[in-house]
Amino acid sequence: MNEKDLFRAINGADDAQLLKSEKKPKRALRWIAACAALIVLVCAPIVSRKGMFQDEAAAAIAALEFQGAFYEACDHPDVLTRYGLPRQITADMAGEHLAYLQSDGGAGYEETASVTDIELYTYAPSPCRAVYVLRDGKNYMAALFCNPYQFDTDTHMELGELFRIYGVESAQDIASIAEIKFSGDLLDKVISPIIDDAEVIEDFYRISTSQMSYGNDGFQELTFDGIPEDEQVDVHQAFADDNRTLRIETTDGLRFYIDVHPNFGWMDMALSYYKMDSQMSAWFSTYF
Repeated sequence: MNEKDLFRAINGADDAQLLKSEKKPKRALRWIAACAALIVLVCAPIVSRKGMFQDEAAAAIAALEFQGAFYEACDHPDVLTRYGLPRQITADMAGEHLAYLQSDGGAGYEETASVTDIELYTYAPSPCRAVYVLRDGKNYMAALFCNPYQFDTDTHMELGELFRIYGVESAQDIASIAEIKFSGDLLDKVISPIIDDAEVIEDFYRISTSQMSYGNDGFQELTFDGIPEDEQVDVHQAFADDNRTLRIETTDGLRFYIDVHPNFGWMDMALSYYKMDSQMSAWFSTYF
């Protein structure tokens, strides 16, 4: 699950607002905290923890850092569907035990060496780092990958490394690619033919994983530095309006999303940015 999805779904924010927030100091650490707080309003109903939000329409969502990545635990059926999961997480989906957890004193969890009644497991139907199963007593949730835990605004990951988080080691692990519009009910609206041709997917994988990666600082410098102050708002809005979203579905049925800004020549995913070369731009314009 990525932070733009949450921001848009909850607050109706557009990419221009998000880009403005990205220019603030210590953006990455601030965003992690904001991301955890915002999802409270999306993922309901979640079982109340320690009596929190018992009478609220939206109950608390669990935020979790595990092995260098940030996760959000959710049991909202539409959110689960959007990421290729069953509409309900059940005990039989819990695979290998990974860790015991405890409340972090707020709406999140932290790992503990003690044995507790809160556990993190692999997702048995498709073991990978993108999805875990979180059990809190008798309640089961999906812990969905949000982004690598960021320590500064120029941290980034290669796209191939992000693919591997979802179990995509090669083009053969991708079942389909489609362009979607994000709808208000958290479900995708497919607006393009679905690409499932193996050769086309092979080209996409080969080309996309060769794109140069940047953190927020590098992206901002290359895209917006040098633009006069009085033109910044318009340029940010133009970048936001240029946004298109590709949905990647794995052969295991998991889904993840890449934002593409074809006129500006950028792709982004999970707080990392990718400068599109001529091959990537040509592939995108050919099929979308």
